[in-house]
Amino acid sequence: MAVAHDITDRVKRDKKLMMLATMDSLTNIYNRYQINAEIESKIIRVQRTNKRFSLMMLDLDYFKKVNDTFGHDIGDKVLIEFTEVLKKCLRKNDKIGRWGGEEFVVLLLETSLEDALKISQKLCQEIDRYKFKSIGHLTCSIGVSLFRKDDTILTLLKRIDKALYKSKDEGRNRVSILE
Repeated sequence: MAVAHDITDRVKRDKKLMMLATMDSLTNIYNRYQINAEIESKIIRVQRTNKRFSLMMLDLDYFKKVNDTFGHDIGDKVLIEFTEVLKKCLRKNDKIGRWGGEEFVVLLLETSLEDALKISQKLCQEIDRYKFKSIGHLTCSIGVSLFRKDDTILTLLKRIDKALYKSKDEGRNRVSILE
């Protein structure tokens, strides 16, 4: 005698729960929880393999003005569009996460600080040239840093956050590095 169960619905439900737990529902990229997990995983791997990685934090300049002027529905469309531009400008193996609101974190795998700077500058220029369908022109500020052997996730995130705010303090629409 055999008993068979169709687990199709359960598998679908489990996949949906996993997606809800790891992905940002608006932009369909990693959420803050998952990008943190990816960074933590990379830190552990780097300590074994000695391969480098860099981290980038991006913030859309004056995004509050977009929401205040055009409404949150248009702001959401801009975030989705911005995410698509990010994906096109980055390499397939880079990890993108929505940190919160209009802030994003990008994990640049096996990337030197010099290469991270080039990628970040290219991205900043691409956003500056891009015309968003609903609002037109928008810029972003970017902070970049390289993982150091003595870093924890907290020290690395704090450093890219400082680099991001350096870009904002110096006029926005630019990239700043803190080593």
